[in-house]
Amino acid sequence: MNTKPLINRLPSIWEDRFLALMAVNDKLVLGGSVALHILNIIKYDFKNRTPDLDFSLTEALSEDELSALVDFFNLSILRGINDYDAIDGTPQSINMSDVLERELILLETNYPIGISLTDEEWNEYKNKYYKVDFFNNTYLKKKDWFELDYFGTPIKLTHPSIIFAAKMKYATDNRVGKQYKHFQDIQNINWDNYFPIIKSINPHYSIDALIKDKNGNCYYTLEKYTFDAKQADIVDINDKLPF
Repeated sequence: MNTKPLINRLPSIWEDRFLALMAVNDKLVLGGSVALHILNIIKYDFKNRTPDLDFSLTEALSEDELSALVDFFNLSILRGINDYDAIDGTPQSINMSDVLERELILLETNYPIGISLTDEEWNEYKNKYYKVDFFNNTYLKKKDWFELDYFGTPIKLTHPSIIFAAKMKYATDNRVGKQYKHFQDIQNINWDNYFPIIKSINPHYSIDALIKDKNGNCYYTLEKYTFDAKQADIVDINDKLPF
């Protein structure tokens, strides 16, 4: 049995981005392909693909919180067709309260509208460009996310089963623009690692000494789920698949 830790480190440019975002707002829970890559459930090809930073939320963002993320990281709201004038196509002002009503909030590196960029400036912008997605239609319960020690920094990750449910939906729906990308990720799941990984995501309880039942026993309160990398062993998949 191989007991090496099953955690991948992201390329520094992506690591710096997601860690900074999560440091600014603790409601963010990392998901998507990036989270699966960290857990070594899929191998993401950063050389030939550019990931979005997909986040779920533990609760709704306020207008101030969303504005702070946009301003601090020099991001902008990704515009849809209704964010432009129907006659001349000029960008319309965006109301943050309206953005917070969307099921999916999309942000991207801010582009200076109305300013002509030189080739050097354009290449610099492309190198800095990335997208951030917030899934805003449902909020994760405690059982749907867990805390992981990412090389000395605690981060929140979405439970892999939640991510896979979404990917399977998108991979089998030809109305989705990136259907093939999700289909590739489903094909590339490392089942040798998957089941040991999810078995290492365990609940963490604390004792509430102020509340006791009729027998005088203290209540245990679920604080969060945590990932214990020491328990995540690579096993023979043929012996461990549950189906």
